[in-house]
Amino acid sequence: MATKQAQVGVARPDLPGNSGITVVKPDTHPWRWMAALSLLYWFTAGLRAAYRPFWYDELVTWHLARLFPDVGALWGAITKGADSEMPLTHIFVRASQTLFGDGYFATRLPMLLGFWFMLLGLFAFLKKRLPVPYSLIGVVFPMITFAWPYAYEARAYGIALGGAGIALIAWQNAAEGRHRTLSLVAITVSLAVVLASQSTLAVVAIPFALGEAVRTYDRRRIDFPVWLAFAASIPVVFLYLPVWNAVQSNNLTGRQPSVFAIAGFFDEAFKTVIFPFIGAAATAYLLAHREKPGAAVDHVLLRHEAAAMTGFMLTPLPFFIGGMFSSKFFFFPRYGILCVIGVAAWVAVFLFRAAGGNRRIGFAILLALAGWVALSKGKEAVALAHDPAPEWRQQVPLLSKALADGRPVVVTDGRLYLEAEFYMPELAPNLYWVTADPAVAAKYPGQSLSDQLLSQQFKATRLRSHLATWNEFSRQYSSFFLFTGGGADGANWWYATLPAEGWRLSVSAGQSAAVLYEGTRIQ
Repeated sequence: MATKQAQVGVARPDLPGNSGITVVKPDTHPWRWMAALSLLYWFTAGLRAAYRPFWYDELVTWHLARLFPDVGALWGAITKGADSEMPLTHIFVRASQTLFGDGYFATRLPMLLGFWFMLLGLFAFLKKRLPVPYSLIGVVFPMITFAWPYAYEARAYGIALGGAGIALIAWQNAAEGRHRTLSLVAITVSLAVVLASQSTLAVVAIPFALGEAVRTYDRRRIDFPVWLAFAASIPVVFLYLPVWNAVQSNNLTGRQPSVFAIAGFFDEAFKTVIFPFIGAAATAYLLAHREKPGAAVDHVLLRHEAAAMTGFMLTPLPFFIGGMFSSKFFFFPRYGILCVIGVAAWVAVFLFRAAGGNRRIGFAILLALAGWVALSKGKEAVALAHDPAPEWRQQVPLLSKALADGRPVVVTDGRLYLEAEFYMPELAPNLYWVTADPAVAAKYPGQSLSDQLLSQQFKATRLRSHLATWNEFSRQYSSFFLFTGGGADGANWWYATLPAEGWRLSVSAGQSAAVLYEGTRIQ
Protein backbone atom coordinates (compact mmCIF):
# COMPACT_ATOMS: atom_id res chain seq x y z
CA MET A 1 0.00 0.00 0.00
CA ALA A 2 2.64 2.52 0.98
CA THR A 3 5.95 3.40 -0.56
CA LYS A 4 9.16 2.65 1.22
CA GLN A 5 10.03 4.73 4.25
CA ALA A 6 13.18 5.90 2.48
CA GLN A 7 10.96 7.83 0.12
CA VAL A 8 9.45 9.71 3.01
CA GLY A 9 12.24 10.49 5.42
CA VAL A 10 14.09 9.24 8.44
CA ALA A 11 13.00 8.61 12.00
CA ARG A 12 14.08 11.04 14.74
CA PRO A 13 13.60 9.32 18.11
CA ASP A 14 15.97 11.88 19.64
CA LEU A 15 13.25 14.55 19.57
CA PRO A 16 10.88 14.48 22.59
CA GLY A 17 7.51 13.03 21.75
CA ASN A 18 8.83 11.79 18.41
CA SER A 19 9.30 8.07 18.74
CA GLY A 20 8.89 6.56 15.29
CA ILE A 21 7.87 9.86 13.68
CA THR A 22 9.04 10.74 10.23
CA VAL A 23 11.11 13.85 9.59
CA VAL A 24 11.31 14.60 5.90
CA LYS A 25 14.58 14.55 4.03
CA PRO A 26 15.30 17.91 2.41
CA ASP A 27 13.88 18.42 -1.06
CA THR A 28 15.81 20.25 -3.72
CA HIS A 29 14.78 23.91 -3.88
CA PRO A 30 11.46 23.50 -2.05
CA TRP A 31 10.83 27.24 -2.00
CA ARG A 32 10.76 27.35 -5.79
CA TRP A 33 7.54 25.37 -5.63
CA MET A 34 6.19 27.77 -3.03
CA ALA A 35 7.19 30.70 -5.23
CA ALA A 36 5.18 29.25 -8.11
CA LEU A 37 2.15 28.79 -5.88
CA SER A 38 2.64 32.34 -4.57
CA LEU A 39 2.42 33.66 -8.13
CA LEU A 40 -0.92 31.89 -8.47
CA TYR A 41 -2.06 33.40 -5.18
CA TRP A 42 -1.04 36.96 -6.03
CA PHE A 43 -2.59 36.76 -9.47
CA THR A 44 -5.98 35.46 -8.33
CA ALA A 45 -6.27 37.24 -4.98
CA GLY A 46 -4.51 40.38 -6.20
CA LEU A 47 -6.94 40.88 -9.07
CA ARG A 48 -9.90 40.45 -6.74
CA ALA A 49 -8.38 42.94 -4.32
CA ALA A 50 -7.84 45.46 -7.10
CA TYR A 51 -11.35 45.30 -8.58
CA ARG A 52 -13.81 43.91 -6.08
CA PRO A 53 -16.19 46.69 -4.93
CA PHE A 54 -16.04 47.69 -1.29
CA TRP A 55 -18.92 46.50 0.82
CA TYR A 56 -20.24 47.85 4.11
CA ASP A 57 -17.66 46.43 6.54
CA GLU A 58 -14.77 47.42 4.30
CA LEU A 59 -16.12 50.94 4.00
CA VAL A 60 -16.18 51.17 7.79
CA THR A 61 -12.48 50.23 7.74
CA TRP A 62 -11.82 52.72 4.93
CA HIS A 63 -13.47 55.64 6.74
CA LEU A 64 -12.00 54.93 10.18
CA ALA A 65 -8.50 54.37 8.76
CA ARG A 66 -8.57 57.96 7.56
CA LEU A 67 -8.65 59.12 11.18
CA PHE A 68 -5.07 57.92 11.62
CA PRO A 69 -2.54 59.30 12.67
CA ASP A 70 -4.92 60.79 15.21
CA VAL A 71 -4.85 57.68 17.40
CA GLY A 72 -7.10 59.31 19.98
CA ALA A 73 -9.83 59.95 17.43
CA LEU A 74 -9.51 56.41 16.05
CA TRP A 75 -9.59 54.78 19.47
CA GLY A 76 -12.49 57.01 20.51
CA ALA A 77 -14.54 56.00 17.47
CA ILE A 78 -13.93 52.31 18.15
CA THR A 79 -14.71 52.50 21.86
CA LYS A 80 -17.96 54.33 21.09
CA GLY A 81 -19.14 51.53 18.84
CA ALA A 82 -18.28 52.72 15.31
CA ASP A 83 -16.45 49.44 14.67
CA SER A 84 -15.83 46.23 16.58
CA GLU A 85 -12.31 45.69 15.22
CA MET A 86 -9.15 46.68 17.00
CA PRO A 87 -7.24 49.73 15.70
CA LEU A 88 -4.27 47.79 14.33
CA THR A 89 -6.30 46.89 11.24
CA HIS A 90 -7.07 50.54 10.50
CA ILE A 91 -3.47 51.57 11.14
CA PHE A 92 -2.14 48.98 8.68
CA VAL A 93 -4.69 50.06 6.09
CA ARG A 94 -3.83 53.73 6.49
CA ALA A 95 -0.10 53.00 6.24
CA SER A 96 -0.71 51.16 2.98
CA GLN A 97 -2.92 53.96 1.66
CA THR A 98 -0.24 56.52 2.52
CA LEU A 99 2.26 54.62 0.38
CA PHE A 100 0.04 53.51 -2.50
CA GLY A 101 -3.10 55.65 -2.50
CA ASP A 102 -6.66 55.18 -1.28
CA GLY A 103 -7.76 52.64 -3.89
CA TYR A 104 -8.98 49.09 -3.63
CA PHE A 105 -5.65 47.30 -3.87
CA ALA A 106 -3.82 49.58 -1.42
CA THR A 107 -6.66 49.32 1.10
CA ARG A 108 -6.59 45.53 0.94
CA LEU A 109 -2.83 45.06 0.65
CA PRO A 110 -2.29 44.37 4.40
CA MET A 111 -4.84 41.54 4.19
CA LEU A 112 -3.26 40.13 1.03
CA LEU A 113 0.11 40.10 2.75
CA GLY A 114 -1.35 38.59 5.91
CA PHE A 115 -3.02 35.69 4.12
CA TRP A 116 0.17 35.09 2.14
CA PHE A 117 2.24 35.06 5.33
CA MET A 118 -0.14 32.43 6.67
CA LEU A 119 0.47 30.31 3.56
CA LEU A 120 4.24 30.75 3.91
CA GLY A 121 4.15 29.85 7.59
CA LEU A 122 2.01 26.79 6.94
CA PHE A 123 4.39 25.62 4.21
CA ALA A 124 7.48 26.17 6.35
CA PHE A 125 5.81 24.23 9.17
CA LEU A 126 4.62 21.30 7.06
CA LYS A 127 7.70 20.86 4.88
CA LYS A 128 9.67 19.71 7.93
CA ARG A 129 7.30 16.79 8.32
CA LEU A 130 5.96 16.13 4.82
CA PRO A 131 7.43 15.96 1.32
CA VAL A 132 7.06 19.16 -0.68
CA PRO A 133 3.96 18.18 -2.69
CA TYR A 134 1.98 17.35 0.45
CA SER A 135 3.19 20.49 2.20
CA LEU A 136 1.97 22.50 -0.77
CA ILE A 137 -1.37 20.69 -0.70
CA GLY A 138 -1.75 22.10 2.80
CA VAL A 139 -1.02 25.54 1.35
CA VAL A 140 -3.53 25.24 -1.49
CA PHE A 141 -6.29 24.03 0.81
CA PRO A 142 -7.11 27.39 2.48
CA MET A 143 -7.47 28.92 -0.98
CA ILE A 144 -10.56 26.81 -1.68
CA THR A 145 -12.26 27.22 1.71
CA PHE A 146 -14.46 29.91 3.22
CA ALA A 147 -11.28 31.71 4.31
CA TRP A 148 -10.39 32.69 0.74
CA PRO A 149 -12.44 35.93 0.46
CA TYR A 150 -10.73 37.26 3.58
CA ALA A 151 -7.43 37.34 1.67
CA TYR A 152 -8.80 40.38 -0.18
CA GLU A 153 -11.33 41.83 2.24
CA ALA A 154 -10.30 44.96 4.13
CA ARG A 155 -11.01 43.57 7.57
CA ALA A 156 -8.86 42.03 10.28
CA TYR A 157 -9.02 38.36 9.33
CA GLY A 158 -6.30 38.22 6.68
CA ILE A 159 -3.93 40.06 9.00
CA ALA A 160 -4.78 37.73 11.88
CA LEU A 161 -4.20 34.63 9.76
CA GLY A 162 -0.78 35.99 8.84
CA GLY A 163 0.10 36.53 12.48
CA ALA A 164 -1.01 33.00 13.34
CA GLY A 165 1.03 31.52 10.48
CA ILE A 166 4.20 33.33 11.55
CA ALA A 167 3.63 32.37 15.20
CA LEU A 168 3.25 28.73 14.15
CA ILE A 169 6.61 28.44 12.40
CA ALA A 170 8.32 30.55 15.10
CA TRP A 171 6.97 28.20 17.77
CA GLN A 172 8.17 25.15 15.83
CA ASN A 173 11.63 26.69 15.44
CA ALA A 174 11.80 27.66 19.11
CA ALA A 175 10.83 24.12 20.13
CA GLU A 176 13.64 22.72 18.00
CA GLY A 177 16.21 25.29 19.07
CA ARG A 178 16.50 27.05 15.71
CA HIS A 179 17.26 30.77 15.92
CA ARG A 180 15.94 30.55 19.44
CA THR A 181 16.01 34.22 20.46
CA LEU A 182 14.57 35.47 17.17
CA SER A 183 11.89 32.78 17.26
CA LEU A 184 10.79 33.75 20.77
CA VAL A 185 10.51 37.40 19.76
CA ALA A 186 8.57 36.40 16.63
CA ILE A 187 6.14 34.39 18.76
CA THR A 188 5.35 37.40 20.92
CA VAL A 189 5.07 39.92 18.09
CA SER A 190 2.99 37.74 15.78
CA LEU A 191 0.56 36.69 18.53
CA ALA A 192 0.25 40.35 19.54
CA VAL A 193 -0.68 41.16 15.93
CA VAL A 194 -3.44 38.55 16.02
CA LEU A 195 -4.77 39.82 19.34
CA ALA A 196 -4.57 43.47 18.25
CA SER A 197 -6.50 42.80 15.04
CA GLN A 198 -9.83 41.47 16.29
CA SER A 199 -10.90 40.69 19.86
CA THR A 200 -12.78 37.53 18.86
CA LEU A 201 -9.48 36.03 17.70
CA ALA A 202 -8.19 35.73 21.24
CA VAL A 203 -9.03 32.05 20.64
CA VAL A 204 -5.57 31.86 19.03
CA ALA A 205 -4.42 30.97 22.55
CA ILE A 206 -6.05 27.54 22.24
CA PRO A 207 -3.72 25.86 19.71
CA PHE A 208 -0.51 27.28 21.15
CA ALA A 209 -1.38 26.61 24.79
CA LEU A 210 -2.57 23.09 23.96
CA GLY A 211 0.47 22.33 21.83
CA GLU A 212 2.96 23.64 24.36
CA ALA A 213 1.18 21.83 27.21
CA VAL A 214 1.61 18.53 25.35
CA ARG A 215 5.23 19.41 24.62
CA THR A 216 5.79 20.14 28.31
CA TYR A 217 4.35 16.73 29.20
CA ASP A 218 6.56 14.95 26.66
CA ARG A 219 9.70 16.77 27.80
CA ARG A 220 8.81 16.38 31.49
CA ARG A 221 9.92 19.96 32.02
CA ILE A 222 8.60 23.42 31.29
CA ASP A 223 10.15 25.53 28.56
CA PHE A 224 9.79 28.83 30.45
CA PRO A 225 11.03 31.10 27.62
CA VAL A 226 8.31 29.83 25.29
CA TRP A 227 5.57 30.33 27.88
CA LEU A 228 6.96 33.80 28.61
CA ALA A 229 6.88 34.58 24.88
CA PHE A 230 3.20 33.63 24.87
CA ALA A 231 2.52 35.68 28.00
CA ALA A 232 4.28 38.75 26.63
CA SER A 233 1.52 39.15 24.04
CA ILE A 234 -1.29 39.05 26.62
CA PRO A 235 -1.28 42.76 27.61
CA VAL A 236 -2.98 43.52 24.28
CA VAL A 237 -6.08 41.80 25.66
CA PHE A 238 -6.58 44.59 28.21
CA LEU A 239 -7.61 46.83 25.32
CA TYR A 240 -10.63 44.63 24.70
CA LEU A 241 -12.77 45.77 27.61
CA PRO A 242 -13.78 49.21 26.25
CA VAL A 243 -14.37 47.68 22.81
CA TRP A 244 -16.64 45.00 24.30
CA ASN A 245 -18.46 47.57 26.41
CA ALA A 246 -19.16 49.61 23.28
CA VAL A 247 -20.91 46.75 21.50
CA GLN A 248 -22.82 45.36 24.47
CA SER A 249 -25.83 47.52 23.62
CA ASN A 250 -26.00 46.22 20.05
CA ASN A 251 -29.12 44.17 19.44
CA LEU A 252 -27.81 40.90 17.99
CA THR A 253 -30.89 38.79 18.51
CA GLY A 254 -30.63 35.57 16.53
CA ARG A 255 -26.82 35.61 16.40
CA GLN A 256 -26.34 33.61 19.59
CA PRO A 257 -24.69 30.29 18.73
CA SER A 258 -25.59 26.88 20.07
CA VAL A 259 -23.13 24.09 20.61
CA PHE A 260 -25.40 21.94 18.43
CA ALA A 261 -24.74 24.25 15.47
CA ILE A 262 -21.00 23.60 15.30
CA ALA A 263 -21.46 20.83 12.72
CA GLY A 264 -23.37 23.32 10.60
CA PHE A 265 -20.49 25.77 10.86
CA PHE A 266 -17.93 23.28 9.55
CA ASP A 267 -20.34 22.23 6.81
CA GLU A 268 -20.76 25.86 5.73
CA ALA A 269 -17.07 26.69 6.11
CA PHE A 270 -15.72 23.79 4.07
CA LYS A 271 -18.52 22.88 1.67
CA THR A 272 -16.50 24.26 -1.25
CA VAL A 273 -13.75 21.70 -0.68
CA ILE A 274 -15.89 18.59 -0.43
CA PHE A 275 -15.61 17.56 -4.08
CA PRO A 276 -11.91 18.49 -4.47
CA PHE A 277 -11.10 16.64 -1.25
CA ILE A 278 -13.05 13.51 -2.18
CA GLY A 279 -11.36 13.50 -5.58
CA ALA A 280 -7.91 13.95 -4.05
CA ALA A 281 -8.47 11.25 -1.43
CA ALA A 282 -9.78 8.77 -3.99
CA THR A 283 -6.84 9.50 -6.30
CA ALA A 284 -4.32 9.03 -3.49
CA TYR A 285 -5.88 5.77 -2.36
CA LEU A 286 -6.25 4.22 -5.80
CA LEU A 287 -2.81 5.20 -7.07
CA ALA A 288 -1.13 4.11 -3.84
CA HIS A 289 -2.52 0.60 -4.30
CA ARG A 290 -0.78 0.36 -7.66
CA GLU A 291 2.62 0.86 -6.05
CA LYS A 292 4.71 -1.93 -4.62
CA PRO A 293 4.04 -2.56 -0.91
CA GLY A 294 6.45 -0.88 1.44
CA ALA A 295 6.80 0.09 5.06
CA ALA A 296 3.69 1.75 6.41
CA VAL A 297 3.68 5.46 7.06
CA ASP A 298 2.57 5.83 10.65
CA HIS A 299 3.13 9.14 12.36
CA VAL A 300 3.91 12.46 10.70
CA LEU A 301 3.54 15.36 13.12
CA LEU A 302 5.16 15.46 16.53
CA ARG A 303 2.64 14.99 19.31
CA HIS A 304 2.71 18.62 20.39
CA GLU A 305 2.38 19.76 16.77
CA ALA A 306 -0.58 17.45 16.28
CA ALA A 307 -2.14 18.89 19.43
CA ALA A 308 -1.66 22.43 18.12
CA MET A 309 -3.28 21.58 14.78
CA THR A 310 -6.20 20.03 16.61
CA GLY A 311 -6.34 23.16 18.76
CA PHE A 312 -6.69 25.31 15.64
CA MET A 313 -9.64 23.17 14.60
CA LEU A 314 -11.22 23.77 18.02
CA THR A 315 -11.01 27.58 17.90
CA PRO A 316 -14.70 28.07 16.96
CA LEU A 317 -15.84 25.94 19.92
CA PRO A 318 -15.69 28.60 22.70
CA PHE A 319 -18.29 30.70 20.89
CA PHE A 320 -20.73 27.81 20.73
CA ILE A 321 -20.15 26.80 24.34
CA GLY A 322 -20.45 30.42 25.48
CA GLY A 323 -23.73 30.76 23.64
CA MET A 324 -25.18 28.09 25.91
CA PHE A 325 -24.65 30.22 28.99
CA SER A 326 -24.85 33.85 27.90
CA SER A 327 -26.79 35.90 25.36
CA LYS A 328 -23.72 38.16 25.11
CA PHE A 329 -21.98 35.55 22.99
CA PHE A 330 -22.70 35.94 19.30
CA PHE A 331 -21.13 34.30 16.32
CA PHE A 332 -20.41 34.97 12.68
CA PRO A 333 -18.62 32.22 10.70
CA ARG A 334 -15.59 34.46 10.17
CA TYR A 335 -14.91 34.35 13.92
CA GLY A 336 -13.86 30.73 13.44
CA ILE A 337 -11.46 31.44 10.59
CA LEU A 338 -8.34 30.26 12.44
CA CYS A 339 -9.61 26.69 12.21
CA VAL A 340 -8.61 26.64 8.54
CA ILE A 341 -4.94 26.29 9.56
CA GLY A 342 -5.56 23.10 11.50
CA VAL A 343 -7.89 21.62 8.90
CA ALA A 344 -5.38 22.35 6.13
CA ALA A 345 -2.58 20.61 8.04
CA TRP A 346 -4.66 17.53 8.79
CA VAL A 347 -5.87 17.30 5.18
CA ALA A 348 -2.24 17.32 4.02
CA VAL A 349 -1.35 14.61 6.54
CA PHE A 350 -4.37 12.51 5.59
CA LEU A 351 -3.56 12.62 1.87
CA PHE A 352 0.11 11.89 2.62
CA ARG A 353 -0.87 8.75 4.52
CA ALA A 354 -3.52 7.73 1.99
CA ALA A 355 -0.89 7.89 -0.76
CA GLY A 356 1.74 6.12 1.33
CA GLY A 357 3.97 9.18 1.13
CA ASN A 358 4.50 8.78 -2.61
CA ARG A 359 5.79 12.04 -4.10
CA ARG A 360 4.47 11.37 -7.60
CA ILE A 361 0.98 10.90 -6.26
CA GLY A 362 1.40 14.02 -4.16
CA PHE A 363 2.40 16.10 -7.16
CA ALA A 364 -0.54 14.74 -9.15
CA ILE A 365 -2.95 15.81 -6.41
CA LEU A 366 -1.19 19.14 -6.01
CA LEU A 367 -1.41 19.95 -9.70
CA ALA A 368 -5.09 19.01 -9.75
CA LEU A 369 -5.89 21.24 -6.75
CA ALA A 370 -3.76 24.11 -8.07
CA GLY A 371 -5.53 23.76 -11.39
CA TRP A 372 -8.86 23.91 -9.59
CA VAL A 373 -7.77 27.19 -7.97
CA ALA A 374 -6.43 28.59 -11.24
CA LEU A 375 -9.62 27.77 -13.15
CA SER A 376 -12.21 28.72 -10.54
CA LYS A 377 -10.53 31.64 -8.78
CA GLY A 378 -8.57 32.84 -11.80
CA LYS A 379 -11.55 32.84 -14.13
CA GLU A 380 -13.59 34.79 -11.58
CA ALA A 381 -10.78 37.29 -10.99
CA VAL A 382 -10.23 37.97 -14.69
CA ALA A 383 -13.94 38.30 -15.39
CA LEU A 384 -14.33 40.93 -12.67
CA ALA A 385 -11.19 42.91 -13.53
CA HIS A 386 -12.84 46.25 -14.29
CA ASP A 387 -13.78 49.41 -12.43
CA PRO A 388 -16.63 48.40 -10.12
CA ALA A 389 -18.00 51.90 -9.51
CA PRO A 390 -19.96 52.30 -12.81
CA GLU A 391 -21.27 48.73 -12.50
CA TRP A 392 -22.39 49.37 -8.92
CA ARG A 393 -24.35 52.45 -10.00
CA GLN A 394 -25.93 50.53 -12.86
CA GLN A 395 -27.25 47.94 -10.40
CA VAL A 396 -29.32 50.57 -8.56
CA PRO A 397 -30.88 52.70 -11.32
CA LEU A 398 -33.93 53.51 -9.21
CA LEU A 399 -31.74 54.90 -6.46
CA SER A 400 -29.69 56.95 -8.91
CA LYS A 401 -32.86 58.36 -10.46
CA ALA A 402 -34.33 59.25 -7.07
CA LEU A 403 -31.17 60.99 -5.88
CA ALA A 404 -31.01 63.03 -9.05
CA ASP A 405 -34.57 64.28 -8.40
CA GLY A 406 -33.31 66.58 -5.65
CA ARG A 407 -35.66 65.46 -2.91
CA PRO A 408 -34.24 63.60 0.10
CA VAL A 409 -33.83 59.88 -0.40
CA VAL A 410 -33.94 57.58 2.61
CA VAL A 411 -32.25 54.17 2.22
CA THR A 412 -33.46 51.47 4.60
CA ASP A 413 -30.56 49.00 4.23
CA GLY A 414 -27.47 50.10 6.18
CA ARG A 415 -25.09 48.23 3.87
CA LEU A 416 -26.57 49.77 0.75
CA TYR A 417 -26.63 53.18 2.39
CA LEU A 418 -22.90 53.31 3.12
CA GLU A 419 -22.07 51.92 -0.32
CA ALA A 420 -24.27 54.51 -2.03
CA GLU A 421 -22.58 57.26 -0.02
CA PHE A 422 -19.21 56.05 -1.31
CA TYR A 423 -20.04 55.26 -4.93
CA MET A 424 -22.26 58.27 -5.69
CA PRO A 425 -20.45 61.12 -3.93
CA GLU A 426 -21.95 63.81 -6.16
CA LEU A 427 -25.46 62.74 -5.13
CA ALA A 428 -24.68 61.93 -1.49
CA PRO A 429 -25.99 65.30 -0.17
CA ASN A 430 -29.52 64.05 -1.01
CA LEU A 431 -28.96 60.74 0.80
CA TYR A 432 -30.34 60.18 4.31
CA TRP A 433 -30.20 57.58 7.02
CA VAL A 434 -33.15 58.09 9.35
CA THR A 435 -33.05 56.47 12.77
CA ALA A 436 -36.24 55.12 14.27
CA ASP A 437 -37.53 56.02 17.69
CA PRO A 438 -35.63 53.70 20.09
CA ALA A 439 -38.86 52.06 21.26
CA VAL A 440 -39.80 51.32 17.66
CA ALA A 441 -36.28 50.23 16.63
CA ALA A 442 -36.19 47.75 19.51
CA LYS A 443 -38.95 45.79 17.76
CA TYR A 444 -36.75 45.36 14.68
CA PRO A 445 -33.27 44.05 15.66
CA GLY A 446 -31.73 44.85 12.29
CA GLN A 447 -32.92 48.44 12.45
CA SER A 448 -31.68 48.91 15.99
CA LEU A 449 -28.20 47.59 15.14
CA SER A 450 -27.92 49.68 11.96
CA ASP A 451 -29.04 52.82 13.81
CA GLN A 452 -26.43 52.27 16.51
CA LEU A 453 -23.56 51.59 14.11
CA LEU A 454 -24.29 54.33 11.60
CA SER A 455 -24.90 56.92 14.31
CA GLN A 456 -21.43 56.28 15.72
CA GLN A 457 -19.84 56.27 12.28
CA PHE A 458 -21.41 59.66 11.51
CA LYS A 459 -19.98 61.06 14.69
CA ALA A 460 -16.51 59.71 13.95
CA THR A 461 -16.14 60.34 10.22
CA ARG A 462 -16.92 62.95 7.60
CA LEU A 463 -19.69 61.39 5.55
CA ARG A 464 -21.18 63.56 2.82
CA SER A 465 -24.70 62.26 3.39
CA HIS A 466 -27.01 62.97 6.30
CA LEU A 467 -28.23 61.30 9.46
CA ALA A 468 -31.40 62.40 11.25
CA THR A 469 -33.94 61.04 13.69
CA TRP A 470 -37.42 60.39 12.36
CA ASN A 471 -38.82 63.24 14.43
CA GLU A 472 -36.28 65.68 12.98
CA PHE A 473 -36.74 64.43 9.44
CA SER A 474 -40.55 64.46 9.50
CA ARG A 475 -40.62 68.05 10.75
CA GLN A 476 -38.25 69.22 8.02
CA TYR A 477 -39.73 67.48 4.96
CA SER A 478 -43.23 66.85 3.67
CA SER A 479 -42.18 64.65 0.75
CA PHE A 480 -39.31 62.19 0.23
CA PHE A 481 -38.30 58.94 -1.45
CA LEU A 482 -37.83 55.67 0.43
CA PHE A 483 -35.57 53.07 -1.21
CA THR A 484 -35.77 49.55 0.19
CA GLY A 485 -32.93 48.06 -1.87
CA GLY A 486 -34.04 44.47 -1.48
CA GLY A 487 -31.51 43.56 1.24
CA ALA A 488 -32.20 43.09 4.93
CA ASP A 489 -35.55 44.85 5.02
CA GLY A 490 -35.21 47.81 7.34
CA ALA A 491 -38.37 49.26 5.82
CA ASN A 492 -40.65 47.28 8.14
CA TRP A 493 -40.85 50.03 10.72
CA TRP A 494 -41.65 52.54 8.00
CA TYR A 495 -44.66 50.49 6.87
CA ALA A 496 -46.04 50.65 10.40
CA THR A 497 -45.01 54.18 11.40
CA LEU A 498 -45.87 56.37 8.42
CA PRO A 499 -49.62 55.57 8.09
CA ALA A 500 -50.02 55.88 11.86
CA GLU A 501 -48.49 59.36 11.80
CA GLY A 502 -50.43 60.76 8.87
CA TRP A 503 -48.20 59.89 5.94
CA ARG A 504 -49.00 58.18 2.65
CA LEU A 505 -46.46 55.65 1.36
CA SER A 506 -46.99 54.77 -2.29
CA VAL A 507 -44.91 52.76 -4.76
CA SER A 508 -43.11 55.03 -7.21
CA ALA A 509 -41.18 52.36 -9.10
CA GLY A 510 -39.89 48.84 -8.68
CA GLN A 511 -37.19 46.67 -10.21
CA SER A 512 -36.35 43.14 -9.17
CA ALA A 513 -36.33 43.10 -5.33
CA ALA A 514 -35.77 46.86 -5.05
CA VAL A 515 -38.72 49.18 -4.51
CA LEU A 516 -38.78 52.97 -4.55
CA TYR A 517 -41.57 54.48 -2.48
CA GLU A 518 -42.74 58.06 -2.28
CA GLY A 519 -43.64 59.31 1.16
CA THR A 520 -46.04 62.26 1.34
CA ARG A 521 -47.53 63.98 4.35
CA ILE A 522 -51.33 63.90 4.26
CA GLN A 523 -52.63 67.45 4.68
